[in-house]
Formats: sequence, structure tokens, C-alpha cells
Amino acid sequence: MNIFKKSLAMASTIALMSALGATAFAQEAATGAAEEEEIIVTGSNIRGASDSGAIAVSVINAEQIETLGQSSTGEVLENLAQAGTFEINSAADGPNDARGDVATVNLRGLGTGNTLVLLNGRRMAAHAVNQDIGSTPRQIVNVNAFPSTGIDRVEVLRDGASPLYGADATAGVVNTILSADFDNTRLSWRESYLEDTDHTDLTLDVATGFEWNGGDTRLILVGSYFERNGLYSSELDEQFNSVDKRAFLGDNPYGTDTTDFRNTSTSSPFGQYQTGRIVDGVFVGQRARQGSTALTSTTGVFHIQPCVFPGTRATLGTYSEGCMGLDDGSLDTALRFDFNANQPNNSLGEGVDIALDPTSALGRQLIAETTRHNFYARAEQDFTNSLSGFGEFLYYRADTDSNRAAQPLDSGLAFLIVPASNYWNPFGAVGSPNRLPGLNAADVPAAGLDVLLQNWRPTDLGPRFISTESTSWRMMFGFRGEVGSWEWESALAYSENETSDTESNRLSKTLLAAELARNTPDAINPFGGPNANTQEQWDRVRISNTNTGLTSLATLDFRMSNSRAFNTWAGPAGAAFGGEWRSEYYEEDRDPRLDGTIVFDTSNVSGISDVVGVSPTRDSDADRDVFSVFGETLIPLHRGSGMFPNDLTLQLAVRGEYFDDLDDGAIKPKVALSWFPLSFMNLRAAYSQGFRVPNLVQLNRGDVSRLNLGNDDYWRAPVTGDPVSTGDAYLA
Repeated sequence: MNIFKKSLAMASTIALMSALGATAFAQEAATGAAEEEEIIVTGSNIRGASDSGAIAVSVINAEQIETLGQSSTGEVLENLAQAGTFEINSAADGPNDARGDVATVNLRGLGTGNTLVLLNGRRMAAHAVNQDIGSTPRQIVNVNAFPSTGIDRVEVLRDGASPLYGADATAGVVNTILSADFDNTRLSWRESYLEDTDHTDLTLDVATGFEWNGGDTRLILVGSYFERNGLYSSELDEQFNSVDKRAFLGDNPYGTDTTDFRNTSTSSPFGQYQTGRIVDGVFVGQRARQGSTALTSTTGVFHIQPCVFPGTRATLGTYSEGCMGLDDGSLDTALRFDFNANQPNNSLGEGVDIALDPTSALGRQLIAETTRHNFYARAEQDFTNSLSGFGEFLYYRADTDSNRAAQPLDSGLAFLIVPASNYWNPFGAVGSPNRLPGLNAADVPAAGLDVLLQNWRPTDLGPRFISTESTSWRMMFGFRGEVGSWEWESALAYSENETSDTESNRLSKTLLAAELARNTPDAINPFGGPNANTQEQWDRVRISNTNTGLTSLATLDFRMSNSRAFNTWAGPAGAAFGGEWRSEYYEEDRDPRLDGTIVFDTSNVSGISDVVGVSPTRDSDADRDVFSVFGETLIPLHRGSGMFPNDLTLQLAVRGEYFDDLDDGAIKPKVALSWFPLSFMNLRAAYSQGFRVPNLVQLNRGDVSRLNLGNDDYWRAPVTGDPVSTGDAYLA
């Protein structure tokens, strides 16, 4: 609490200096020629501060935005020269990603979540679904909630801005200013399409303004509708029908055998497995031989392939796609899974023509189907010459639908075993109808061996389908006025976002384990290759999982500003001070199969989740109140004229913030110096301190595990050789 008291004192010092300066030195504006209207620009709370050169702010105006021809605010902001990679975007399709119609800003490449995103100078509630970047959960504001058709300008503060705006502005600030044009009505329609495909973009925009009571009452309304059809790989040229680009390289120094352009996946319908048994909770591989022929590696590893394929060691049987056999070697390149393919794979050899993903008739979905609604209204009322009120309402709704490749199963995220009792197990117990003949008793006992599913993508299951619904709204009202030469403004705002994410056609570990334990012909067969199982069989293990999130933000602020608060030897100096309270809340409600309600297996971390391929996440919620005060002054040190003005300006700012959930606060200053040696040249130096308070999710999400493969323990690995130490196992 002591830090917060100090921050209050320091911020109040600048505010008091400004107020005293106003009392001692305030002057009436000179009469005569009309002056240009001064505005508050991001980076300062003082009107007209941008003219000094002390503020490192860049502006994209409405004319430039219109020239870009973009259909969302996210696409507009992608053109920012100061922006780094958009780490959270609509292309994400991972189960723990913020999916759907979402976009944010990453200024200077300092990391998503470190840029403060404002709408008309004030905060919005964070997007209700967070996403891990570098194993750290990030909360962001979805800029697609802002109607791009209503943007008047976008202001980008390139400085670290914690001393001016708070802990969430370490990388800078992006402030989107919506139009306040009350005099015009505009209606626009734009449609674009990709030739020879069904992919289209349709945007309908309308904006209108009204004035009455002699112009004292003003209202502006902006509405936008956007619809985008999906795009599939099969609709594009031949080179997009496969992720393997080697055939399109032509004469190149790499050669056609290089793996750099192959891009296919070892998670294939031709699965890879390991024979063995569980000993003290650990699966121990066991070699299997048929006479003198090794069917597996020395650790029990094998994969399946068409019988006509070179290297086949034994025949497993004839299924819907023909004869399947097994091999102890590594998976052949031609057996890998091609994410873009929708046609039969003709590279498997003569007489083999297998559709690796027959359920995806259009191939891979490259762009999701999206529907977006934006609405914005702003009203203003002048009560007197020195007092007016204003209010805003923003509404956003987006629905997206997409799909991704069929669910893969690997032993790290789905430790699933085909028991020896399984009807289709080729290494099952003696008497099992599919036990291979002539197995060496020393390798495979009469009771049979279990088989671990190491890596298998059952493409006959079909693609996973993702449906995301997101709704945001913000309501704000406030007053502004003048007291002498000082201008003040205060506003109360409340905003929310609610997002629901459903992924269907996934697999339950519990249901699949029970299915694999069947000793009857209707058991799911992992060894039959593509299309070996019916949809009725998959229906017994199919599930959908739904995650929902809710965030809210309430803010109350008060600001005072005077561009001529007091005089110096070089001219009038500006000052501003104020305070802000905000209350943040988030709630994360994961599917019962992910939050620990329905548990597959408590003996290992990956088993807590009952959804194949998804790490577990507990439900959580939290709130915090933040109190802050700030002060700022802009002091001219020298003013000249002509081509060599030598204008010199000093900016001083300080902000203190207190967080009730941390029971602590921080105070951070900023000093900036601007010099115009020539009228067209500006040199600027700045020093500021920043601080980053963990977001609510980072502090409160609890015992969440994100599993990663390949983390070596360099001390233990050379000694134990244990998979957990060598990086061959998934670690939380």
C-alpha cells in the first residue's frame, strides 16, 4: 500500500502544479483570427500535444483506411508498420486457441497482450477466450468488434505507455476513433470473390447522422454486416491440392527427395504401434517374431501398410481398401497424411488406390465461414455553452464455422491400449480369430500382448468441426465541460464479451478405451487401414466439447486538461491530471471432459482430460479492482520561427496504479524531449519505466497443464535413459 500512497503523492504533485499554474498564469485566448480546433491525441491527455513533436504517435486516417479496402478492423491494423506478428488471429485452429473471428495488435513485436487497445480513448472488455503464447495465457481485446466502416482514424502510440495508461500498455497503445460525423448519410456495398471458387466476401455498411434542437442534439448510427464463404484446397490450382510441394519446384538445387518441402504428417491412417505390456504403470515394449521373421523392432514398434507395399512382413487381413500388412520399419513417405488432399492417393504403388480422407470431399478448409454484425451509436447533447453530455453503444456478434483434419491419436496425449483380448489384435491371445499364426512363444505368450497406439489418424472418422460464437457490447455515458480555461471530462462505461467454442467429431478416451476392449467383431479395428470402421462404430465414441468464457469491464474516469495552464519564457505550457477506477472480471467454463469432471485416468497428467488430443484445463474465475491517478505537463523550452526554429519541448508524466488482488501498486514516470532543428525535421528522445501486472488468467487459472513433447532433462537423460528425461515423453 506504501507504493500506492507514493504514486498518489507524485501524480498529485503534477496535478497541483498544473492547478496552481492555472491560477497564477491562466490567460484568455487571443482574439482575432480563428484558431484550429485542438484535439486530444493518444499519448497525451493535453489537447494539441501532438503539435509539439514530443508525442511519438502515428495516425491512419479514414481516407487511407478506405483505400485499403479491408473488411474488418483486424485486417486494417495488419497494415500498421509498427505491428509485429498477430500471434492470435482467425487462422488459429488448435483446441486451446482463441478461435473464430478474432484479431488483436502486437506492437513492436513485444508480445500479444502487452499492447493497450482502446476504443474512443477508453478500454474494452477482453476477449472471453484466452490463448497460451509461449506457455503463458494471454488476454486480448478483439479489434474486430470495432466497425471498420465507422473508423475516423487509428492512432498508434509507439512509446511504452505505462506512465500514461497503465500496466497493460508496456508496448504502446492503439486507439481506434470512430466517426462523429453527424451531417452525412452513406450506404456502401462491396463484394469480392475468388475466381473459379465459391469463396466470396460480402460487406454491407450504412451510416447516418441527425441533428436537431438547433444542433444541440446530435446522433450518429453505424451498422455493418459481413459474410464470408469458406475456401477449400480443392477449389484452388493443382499445387494447393497437396501440402507436398516437391513436384512443383522444377529445376532446383534441393532435389525432389528433400524433406523441406514435403510437409506431410506421420499421423496417418496407416498407424504406428508398439507391442508390449504395462509394468508398474509404464508400458514396456516387447519384440514380436514369426519364426525367424521379425515383425516388429526390438522394442515392439511396427506400422501397417498395404500388402503390396515393399517390406511387408505379415498379412493382417483384407478390409474395405484391400489387403493390409505390417512392417517393422519406419513409415514410408507415401503413407504419410496429406492435409490438403481430397483425392485418392495414387502414389502408393500399382493396384493401390486409397482415399486417405474420403469424408472431406472438398479437401482442407483454408478459410473459415464467417458472419459478423457490427452496430455503433453515439449521441451528444449540449446543455449550455460549457456543459454537454454524451453516450455510446457498441454491439458485435460473430459466428464462424470451420473444420480441420481428422483427429490423430498419439501415445502422449491419448495413452490408449488395444488389449490382448481385442478381436482385431494381431498379437492377441491364443484362440483369438486375428492372432497371427506361428508367433514365437518366447516373444508373444499364449495370453497375447497388448498394443499401444503410438500414432494413428483414423481418417474414416471424418474432419473435426469447429463452431464459434462471440458477442461483445459496450455502453458508455458521460459529461464534459469547462471551468475557466480548464476542460474536464468524466465517463462511466461497462462492456462484456461472451464467447462459446464447440468442436465436434472428437473422440472420448473413456469411450474409445471401452470400444478397444471388445472381443467381438463390432470392435473398432485400428489395424485395418483407411475406412476399416463404419460410421456406426465411430458414433459410439464420437463426442463434442464446448468451452465458454465471459469477461466484463467497468470503468469510471475523470480528466482535466488545459493546453495553456501556465506561461513559461518560451510560451504557454499544457497540463492534465485525472484518475480512473476499473473493475475486471473473467469466467472460464471448460467442457466437463476437460475440467476434471469426467476423468479418463488419474495416473498421468494427460489422462485427466477425457478428450483425445486436448490438454486438461480447470474452470476458473476471478475479478480485480484497479485504482489509478496520473499527471502530465508539456513545457516549451524554446520557440523559434522560420526554417530553423530550434523548437524544444519537454513532456513529463507520471502514473500510479493500485491492484486490490495484489495488495500493492506501482508508480512509473516518463520524460520525453522533442527538438525541431529544422521545420521539417524532428529529433526526439524519451525515457519511461514500464511494469506488467499478470492478467487475471495467469494469476487464477490454477493447476492447468499444457503438455509439450521434447523437453530434455540434461542431467538425468545420460544416466537414466528414461523417456521422461530424454524428451520422448509429454511433460506438463
